[in-house]
Amino acid sequence: MAAEILVKARTYYTKDPSDAESLKLEREIKFELYRLAQRVERLEKACPKFEVQGTWSELQDAATGGDFESATRPVRAHSDSVISNIEHWTHQLIDQLEAGFALTYP
Repeated sequence: MAAEILVKARTYYTKDPSDAESLKLEREIKFELYRLAQRVERLEKACPKFEVQGTWSELQDAATGGDFESATRPVRAHSDSVISNIEHWTHQLIDQLEAGFALTYP
């Protein structure tokens, strides 16, 4: 799910804000982040070795902060720091989830 958010965010930030697909992706990114948050909360409650809420919050801020949903948002290159930051937090979250599984189910 985190990887899906990353793909959608890459596409979103490299499209013009007035593009119809961009508007659709805004809604999808917010919805997928909400779904991921619900899963992260359940996982942390059930398995104390999963400590990913902080990283999830960083991913959410990276994906939907700044000029997200702005009509004046610039079209970004794939190498832009906004996209790199989303990639970073996505990979951090995936790494922490994998570590949590490894500690819980050795």
